[in-house]
Amino acid sequence: MFRDKYQVIVIGGGHAGCEAALACSRIGVRTLMLNLSVDNTALMPCNPSIGGPAKGHLVREVSALGGEQARAADASTLMVRWLNTSKGAAVRALRAQCDPGLYGTYYRKLLTTQENLDVNQDEAIEIFASDNKVSGVRTRHGAEYEASAIILCGGVYLSGRVFVGEKSFKSGPMGQNNSEALAKSLANLGIQTGTMRTDTTPRLNIHTIDLSLARPQLSEQEPLCFDLWGERKLYTNSGYACYFSRTTEKTYEILANNIKRSPLVTGDVKSHGPRYCPSIEDKFLRFPDHITHPIVFEPVSLNTNEVYVQNFSTSLPYDVQVEMIKSLPGCERAKIIKPGYGIEYIYLLPDQLKHNLENNI
Repeated sequence: MFRDKYQVIVIGGGHAGCEAALACSRIGVRTLMLNLSVDNTALMPCNPSIGGPAKGHLVREVSALGGEQARAADASTLMVRWLNTSKGAAVRALRAQCDPGLYGTYYRKLLTTQENLDVNQDEAIEIFASDNKVSGVRTRHGAEYEASAIILCGGVYLSGRVFVGEKSFKSGPMGQNNSEALAKSLANLGIQTGTMRTDTTPRLNIHTIDLSLARPQLSEQEPLCFDLWGERKLYTNSGYACYFSRTTEKTYEILANNIKRSPLVTGDVKSHGPRYCPSIEDKFLRFPDHITHPIVFEPVSLNTNEVYVQNFSTSLPYDVQVEMIKSLPGCERAKIIKPGYGIEYIYLLPDQLKHNLENNI
């Protein structure tokens, strides 16, 4: 059995895992990142954007502390906009539409060339601990690694389960593998967990949408960037645009006829979703007097034909998703590339954390 010793092991290769691994290795700490899929490093499985209210402020804070997310966003930006411009300066925020392929490539290059950092495509299945202190991990490939500290960045992968109407199956986002064994190991250590849910939208083929019926939006007419020390650029000539539209009365009718098939209504999904990013079913249930809702067609890349439908996330059955999509203006012939889904996963209850963000074991 292969054994190696590190000072820190980072479990997970999403946004948080990338920043944690880089931060540790850059201060001279020998670090190992364990990632279920190196190809999916810094994966953007939901909206391919960086920033917005609160999140945009966080990106700037990470930049101020020497992190890379702002630079990764700038290296992959397709368009960028100021939000909340009619309000005070404290709540204004940048939001950039990013190419997820370029975003992930930026991080993979940094991680695989960073001194003091090893990146390994493997799954952590067990955490070793004794006397209230971690000592290492065991992986699915049979390797054991010693470490004096472990940073958990599991995201939505811990015991992830995807819901598409009445159908559900164990999965990470976008058909990726989930992590069941690590969740069991955490439970065996006495760490308490809760359950959360998030949803994502169907992805459409841009060539099957009549975008002339939607209102285009281009990038800001000024050079911008996220990185506090970065070079500001003008993106108005990139050829990229988002397109504003609305759901219709027909969409509302389809929702009314099929809401009983939603896992949110059947009780298959018992956890709460994000408050400020509700699914189309959440909107229907919370605001029954709102017949239509704004949506945005957001192309994922200049090099693909995939479109993300902002404000239209759903976990309704696939046949209902097809019907709802065709009810949108210009989408009578629209084709779904990837269906929308809800994903339920476990998280570690934060009241177990000490002031230094260590977990009580």
